Order: sequence, then structure tokens, then C-alpha cells
Amino acid sequence: MTGARASPGREAWRRLRSSPGAMRSLAAIALYAALGLYAEVSEWWCARSGAPAPYERRLGEGEELRPPSLDHFPLGLLGTDHMGRSVLLLTVHATRVALIAGLAATLIATAIGTVLGCLAGFFGKLVDEAIVALYTTVASIPSILLVLAFGFALKKNPAFADGFRESGLDRLISPGLFTIAAAIGLSSWVTLCRLLRAEIFKLRELEYVTAARALGARESAIAFRHVLPNAAHIAIVNASLLFVFAVKSEVILSFLGLGVDAEPSWGRMIADARVELARGVWWGFAAATGAIFGLLLAVNVLGDALRDALDPRMR
Repeated sequence: MTGARASPGREAWRRLRSSPGAMRSLAAIALYAALGLYAEVSEWWCARSGAPAPYERRLGEGEELRPPSLDHFPLGLLGTDHMGRSVLLLTVHATRVALIAGLAATLIATAIGTVLGCLAGFFGKLVDEAIVALYTTVASIPSILLVLAFGFALKKNPAFADGFRESGLDRLISPGLFTIAAAIGLSSWVTLCRLLRAEIFKLRELEYVTAARALGARESAIAFRHVLPNAAHIAIVNASLLFVFAVKSEVILSFLGLGVDAEPSWGRMIADARVELARGVWWGFAAATGAIFGLLLAVNVLGDALRDALDPRMR
């Protein structure tokens, strides 16, 4: 007598656990998440108590541009910046900004791309033509220019800033961080929409869709409950790519001064450190770029492993 067949979720987890690279990447992402959570909690606690944020504190007089050392352990492990602040703390708190911007932008873009891609692929005809015209227009603009345009329009708009404060959202997320997430999310859904549209064009012709129609299921239920789950692996893998693009875009926007204002960011760290590189002050630049490289490499490796684990054709 054979055992019960494992559920798709358990089977995907078993396949994921069998990949050492995926497990190492998952551990690295968990470490970044823990650092981001620590930064969020510490900033909230300091704001509540009226104390300055941890990354704003100077290690002492004459500690500006101090190279990495064991002095002031552990805060001095990555040296100090031109204001005498710990580069380690700046890197940790910048992790929070990158994670929030990446996750929020990925959720926005994935939601838009999934809904529009499913509608275009399943219903076709006029619905498909309208959505294709929309994403063709968006895709005709270089993605980074579109992100910059959205970011500049939101950040420099007084009406947006006033409405943001009046809505109370500034108690949950800073206007600069919200601007980054919204700009990236609204401009990076096109690829997912195209991929899902093409996949659902094929899935809607399969026999189980015909059977569902014969049983009287509604078209919307067939599209979103029966067809879309079989293309979910595309959305998951693309989400990892969207996250990578969102983090890189956040770094670029902050580097150009269109990102966060008072909060630390890897982009701002790179912008501040570039002036000092000619004098041999490398540790701020190395800390920011190393943190970016580690996070994006882990997300890319995990995304590839998730594709293999979740794709029904790989089982």
C-alpha cells in the first residue's frame, strides 16, 4: 500500500531543502531581515523616548574617518564616517530602508502585473488589447527614467507631501521611503504582466478549464482560482527579480538625492563615501556595496531555487 501523496506545498519545501545553495541564501536573507527588524525596533524606541536615532550618535571627538578597528567594539568594526558615526550602524539601519522599499515595491508591482496579466491572458479580445496598449506605453519608457520621473514628481509635489501627512501615513513610513516604493512599484510591473499573459494563453486551452466551464464555474473563478495558481511560479520567480530591481533603484534614487531624506541608505552612504575614496577612505563604500552584493546574491539564488521547487513541470 503506497503512502499518501505529499501536498504541493510540502513537496516544494522538500525540494527547496534539498538545495544547499537555497538554504544558505535563506539563512542570509533571514540575517538581513533580523538586522532590518532590529533597526526598526531601535528607531521606534528612540523616537518614543525622545532620544536621537542610534545611527546619529558620534563615537567621540576626533573619531571622524577612523578606519576599521577593534576600538569601540563592536561599533568601530567597520570604521566611522566623516561625522564620526559608526559605519556598522549606518549599514544596519540602511538595511531596513532597502528591505522596506524592496518589499513594498515588489508587492505593488506583483499585484498590478498579476491581475492585469491574468485578465489579458484569460479573457483576450478587447481586454487584452487595452492591457497590451497600456503596458506597451509603459515599456516604451526606459525603466530607470520612469522610476526617476515618478520619484521626482512625488517627492517635489507639495500637495503629495501635505496629503501624506494629513492621512497619518507618516507615522508608519517616511514620505521619502513611501515615494521610492510607490515609484518603483508603479513602473516595474510590465515584465510580469507579459510573462503571465503568455503563460495563461496556453493554460486556458487545457482540458481542466473546459471541464470547469462544463460544470458551470464562472469565468472569473476559473481565471483566478484554477488557471492563475498554475502560473504562480512565474510570479514568484519574477518577484525575486523585482525585489533586486527595487533595491538597486532605491540605491540609485538615494544616491541622486531623490530617495530618503533623514534616514540612512546604502545609496547615500555611497554618495558620501565617493568624495573620500581619493584619500584612501574606502570602508564606507565597501560596507554599502558589500551589503548590497550579499542581499541581492542571496535573493537571486533563492529565486532560482524557488522556480525549480514550485514549477509544476519540474515535479
